[in-house]
Amino acid sequence: MSSALPGHIVSTTFCAIASILIGYQVFKHPNKLRIFILVYSIITLPASVIATLQIEGYVSYRTNSMVYLITTLLMTVIHFFMLLDVGYRLRRGDGDWKHYLVVVGIVFLTITCILLFVQIIIMAVNHDGEQHFPLQGAFIAGVVTALIGDSSVFTYTFMPLIYWKKSRVNDGYSRTTALGIWFYLIQNVWYFLYGVIYVWFFAMNTWDAFPTLLALDYALRFVENLLYTWPPPKWAIDYLSAKLPSTSVQLSTRRTGESSTANHAMSSERYNKEEDVEYGGASPSKNPAVPDQHSTFGSEVTIIK
Repeated sequence: MSSALPGHIVSTTFCAIASILIGYQVFKHPNKLRIFILVYSIITLPASVIATLQIEGYVSYRTNSMVYLITTLLMTVIHFFMLLDVGYRLRRGDGDWKHYLVVVGIVFLTITCILLFVQIIIMAVNHDGEQHFPLQGAFIAGVVTALIGDSSVFTYTFMPLIYWKKSRVNDGYSRTTALGIWFYLIQNVWYFLYGVIYVWFFAMNTWDAFPTLLALDYALRFVENLLYTWPPPKWAIDYLSAKLPSTSVQLSTRRTGESSTANHAMSSERYNKEEDVEYGGASPSKNPAVPDQHSTFGSEVTIIK
């Protein structure tokens, strides 16, 4: 038995458990983004299994590499739209697809997808060749272009959190701001960890480290999938809300109904079984008082609704 096998078994087991948890959220609270993430998770789970089987020689290096490239292509596209979805919900108005940061992100997303697709085609037609791993030049270029594209969309997504105080239009829900900060922080941590494993892989400069890279890569993909399908912990949002100043910006208050003059505001990050449920209240109210900057509307909160 290979010494790397236990690590791969742990990684695959975690991916399987994460898929079940994601499926539970989709079943209980379906929406388009969660459904896309579930489909991607279902596709990626076999890839993790294949990487484990390859360790013991049941699957060829070439097949393992092909599956990795295909799932990475899907991840690149889905991750792009995951970030944009958060960006849309952190804004009071509709998202701006023509914003220069979004355009830059789309351009580099396209380049990344082309590089991945070319590698998939080359490996698919090279049945009898010696191309068992991704093309090194295209592989590195794809990582770089993906980094640039993701950075652009990431900046666009969280721009409402970094407005200067003088640019803030109005006071608003500190709780909504806290939700944005939560996703900003966890996304940064995820980027750091994902970057570390690829820097390590490039520093090793050998394809012998590729199986270990895959075990870590697939596990991190499912960590992010969980973070985007399950609500953030209430204690974290409570803590961040309490620490925010009274001038915290109202990041996302889409109004219910078709008219912007509807009679009450609703934060799009809320995840409620009933609308306008207030923490600590005696009973839910369908016509709550106008909230102040520290209102805590929302019983179970998440940024995707």
